Amino acid sequence: MKIEACRAFSWKAAHYLDLHDSEGHAVGAMAKVFCGELLFNAVFKTMQVMGVNSLDRSHPMEKFLREAAVFPLYDAGNIGMQMRKIWGVMLDENFDPRAIADSRAIKFKKSMEGVGTLIATQTANR
Repeated sequence: MKIEACRAFSWKAAHYLDLHDSEGHAVGAMAKVFCGELLFNAVFKTMQVMGVNSLDRSHPMEKFLREAAVFPLYDAGNIGMQMRKIWGVMLDENFDPRAIADSRAIKFKKSMEGVGTLIATQTANR
């Protein structure tokens, strides 16, 4: 059920990107975070069903868990970066929470970048 939700979200993100000339910073990031978190949970739950045998290297599960655990850190920008992108879009004063559901464009602005991080000039002035 959750995997199907991820599949639908991924298709929604792809459709949104097609509609808006690849301008889908928030929806793409949301799909990546949601599906990336599900990836680890699905592998771990599968390992729970298999029990201790899932750690045996004759099964691929231990490799899948290792890959699922590292996915949020390395693939196309880590999950933290993706979440800051989502927060930046949602914090914008003109953000419309229905825009993604309605497939209306959300323009990504420079002011939406770096939310939750210190800017170099702020750090230097401290």
